[in-house]
Amino acid sequence: MACAATTLAILVKLPAIIIALPMLYMARTKYGAMLLRKRELWAFVACSLLFPLTWYSHAYWVSLSHYPHHMFGSGGVETVSLDWYLNIVQQALTSAVTPVTAAAMLLGICVPPQAKFCRLFHWWLVAILLFMIVAGQGHRHPWYLLPVVPVAAAFAGHACDFALSKIARPARWKTLVLGLIFFSSMSYFSFVYLKPLYEPVALAPWRAGNELNRVAPLDVLIAAGDGGDPTCIYYSKRKGWHFLENFGAAPIDSKQAIAELERLKERGATYLVLTRHQPWWWSERYDNFWNYLDSRYARARDTEDYVIFDLGNTASDKRPVVSEPTSMPTAAFQPVKADDELEAQLKPRI
Repeated sequence: MACAATTLAILVKLPAIIIALPMLYMARTKYGAMLLRKRELWAFVACSLLFPLTWYSHAYWVSLSHYPHHMFGSGGVETVSLDWYLNIVQQALTSAVTPVTAAAMLLGICVPPQAKFCRLFHWWLVAILLFMIVAGQGHRHPWYLLPVVPVAAAFAGHACDFALSKIARPARWKTLVLGLIFFSSMSYFSFVYLKPLYEPVALAPWRAGNELNRVAPLDVLIAAGDGGDPTCIYYSKRKGWHFLENFGAAPIDSKQAIAELERLKERGATYLVLTRHQPWWWSERYDNFWNYLDSRYARARDTEDYVIFDLGNTASDKRPVVSEPTSMPTAAFQPVKADDELEAQLKPRI
């Protein structure tokens, strides 16, 4: 069961492999110098890593062979500046575990443990810190801080147990008062730090995608200026490209944006949707790009969240867009590289 749980954890998220360090500590504590001679441990390691190794090798091969030639998560393995690391620690001690639990955790680290495998959570914390350093760039996502939660809970519980053991048995009312203060404070900080996480995000591309799904014909291809966010394309239920396709990269200037747009149009793009919070929405650097769009193509929809251009209609052609039932198109397509140097790669890739 431990082998199956370890395998599934690593399959769900590769960083779960950091659990190997506290496991190694437990094995070293139990078997000592005989550790490397235990065949059952080698079997555990082999069985736990067999399926993850197979799956992630397949995923890497797919990233090399298919667009967009990117292994998701690979960009996160990168060290960052000291300020960035301090920000990660701040998020871990506030929104991840709350300041109350963080204070109890720091106290629990200092309290001498007595039980068997007493340094288990110390080594687990070391593994988390090492991963945080190596994958500093990846910790821009808050879910990478989740592994610290069970460790913080264990240390905080150890600190609470130590504190309560110092209270005399007749003074049980002190236990109730301290418990009430502790959990009330934790509840308050949980509300304060988690409330922002419940605010809706990606509303603009979500609304744009739903509108495209409503008005666009079934077999069209779209170009979404969404900074690489898949929300718009997903909810449009149409195939298409990210504009620009380099996942979040903004065009250098209007000239590059226009060139990329025309390439995508030649490849079959019928609608262009631009959402707010992207550079081309507000930057004066792209004024010529907006003028180019408005002078040649009709705006099918224009809201404060997004603008949809009908690349099949000219600016003078105000024919209404036909609405049809939603369905996923089956026609395959291949996006276009933004750089002129890669023009040769415009041939279809299988």
